[in-house]
Amino acid sequence: FHKGHEYQIAQTKVQSKADFIIAIMSGNFVQRGEVAIFPKEFRAKAALLCGADLVLEIPTVFSLQSAEFFAEKAVAIAEATGIVNYLSFGAECDDVNKILEIAKLLSDEPPILSKAIKSGLSSGLSYPVSRAMAIKELLDAESGEILSTPNNILAVEYCKALCKSASRITPWAIKRTGANPDSKEA
Repeated sequence: FHKGHEYQIAQTKVQSKADFIIAIMSGNFVQRGEVAIFPKEFRAKAALLCGADLVLEIPTVFSLQSAEFFAEKAVAIAEATGIVNYLSFGAECDDVNKILEIAKLLSDEPPILSKAIKSGLSSGLSYPVSRAMAIKELLDAESGEILSTPNNILAVEYCKALCKSASRITPWAIKRTGANPDSKEA
């Protein structure tokens, strides 16, 4: 739990006028597979002190997975509560409609998209780069660029999970501010 998460909670409350906030967090291991700097109880308490009303844990087996499986489980947990109306996430792109457009295409991957991704892979590109290039070809340059940063990728995966599960939960993007992920600057 860090200042960006505190900002996420505060902005979600203001923008959505939410009555309460449920934080769905990884436990002692974070989504990239690293050991969390602080124990999950400490991070949950920080979330509560910074405005969350309830903290739920994504089981470790899912928090250690790729963004796709992490997002699927987070959405399943939110859906299982029966009380979540919005799924708020931080992203460099705060255009939910653009994120949803990409997510819908990826959730029902047409053959032309599969072919474009395979073409990139056979050229020696990684899957994430191949997928971003395929989306760029099928939609536009901005869409391909959206798939180039970790928070946007997770945002797309959250929306993809919402689409696949036919969820009634509405996605809500909060624009990230400050340094980019993995930046050497504070």
